[in-house]
Amino acid sequence: MGSAADAALQVTVTQAGAPPGQSVWAFSGSASYTELFPGGKFAAGGVNNIEEWKGDGGSDYVKPLTYNNYTPGLISGLIDLTVTSSTGGVRTGTIVGLHIDHDGSGDDFGAQLDGSIDIPLADGDLVSWAGSGVFPVDLANLNTGSFFFSNYGESPTVAGMIYGTLPIEINVQPVPGPLPLLGCGAAFASARRLRRRRHERECSCLRS
Repeated sequence: MGSAADAALQVTVTQAGAPPGQSVWAFSGSASYTELFPGGKFAAGGVNNIEEWKGDGGSDYVKPLTYNNYTPGLISGLIDLTVTSSTGGVRTGTIVGLHIDHDGSGDDFGAQLDGSIDIPLADGDLVSWAGSGVFPVDLANLNTGSFFFSNYGESPTVAGMIYGTLPIEINVQPVPGPLPLLGCGAAFASARRLRRRRHERECSCLRS
C-alpha cells in the first residue's frame, strides 16, 4: 500500500458487540492531504459545520431512502484524530459524530469533532485517526462492501466547494448470521455416537 502518506484512512463498520440498530465504527490508517484551495478543515461544533468527503457514483454505502443528511452522535468509545503538518506541528481532536448522506452522485461521509475548535488542513498534512465507537446506525440501512471517498469539501457558506483531497475508504461488513444448522447437527451426531460407544463398552464389561 506504500507509505503512510500514500495510504488511505480506513473505516470498518460492523455489528460486533453492538445491539440491533447500532454498529461499531473502527477507525485506522493515515493519508496525506492535498490542498486545492485554502479553507479545508475538520469541523467542530454543530451539525451545519461538518464538512464532507464525497465519493464517486459507485460509492453508495447508504441504501436509498435512508440516512439523508443524518448526523448520529457517538454512543460509546473513543476515536482520536491527529493532523501532523510538514513543519512538524501536531493538532489533535476527538471524533464524536458522523455525517451520513445518500446522494445520487456518490454518497457523502463526514466527521464531527468534539468541542468548538476546528482543525484546519494545509497541503501535505498527514492525517491519522485511530479508535472505535458505537453509533446509532443500523447496518440494515447500509450496503456491504468497500467504498472509496477522496473529495474533501462542502463549505457551510459555499455549497459544493471542494477544498482538497484526502483518501478515505469505508468498509461495511455484513451482519453476522446464525450458526449453520449443519454444524450443530454434526456436533449432535458426534455426541450421540460417543454415547453409543460408551454404552456398548459398558455392556461388554458386564457380559464378561
